[in-house]
Amino acid sequence: SEACSTDSDTPDWSFDETDYQLNSGVTAVVYFDGEVQGGTGDLLASFASDGTLRGVASPAGSISFGPYEGTSYFEITVYANGDESGISFQYYSASLNGIFALDETLDINPPNASGSVVSPVLLHGNASDCDDESACNTGYGGNCVYPDTGYDCDGNCLVEYDCAGYCGGDLEWD
Repeated sequence: SEACSTDSDTPDWSFDETDYQLNSGVTAVVYFDGEVQGGTGDLLASFASDGTLRGVASPAGSISFGPYEGTSYFEITVYANGDESGISFQYYSASLNGIFALDETLDINPPNASGSVVSPVLLHGNASDCDDESACNTGYGGNCVYPDTGYDCDGNCLVEYDCAGYCGGDLEWD
């Protein structure tokens, strides 16, 4: 589960690539409210339909020719063990310090690539602020982020610790 913080923390989007036998390259351009994204520290992550992380990439720079010349883009490798339907994407904006769900999903067929610099996969999101007062990031950009059960937004345990020192745990002394 995602840590609950409004501090400038890059998400820990890490996984073991060796868990997968195949991959597909995806060349993508990300838009928020019609504006191209791809700033320093930004990340694009891909997720399988079961929610497992399948790839992460930083901006690859600007496209140097063609109809998207000068546009920031991402070259993300999506890992799989075969064809996958419904690959979804999330975007971390360092400048907005938020994680945003992107609207599109993609079907991949490893090792075939999706998109190119002349015809990238276009991913869209909305950079509106979270307006849920019970969220940790109220008033900030990105999807609303909530604390883990039993914790507040600063990571403090709000319930009792069990005998093993787990917040909200159910272990008891014999």
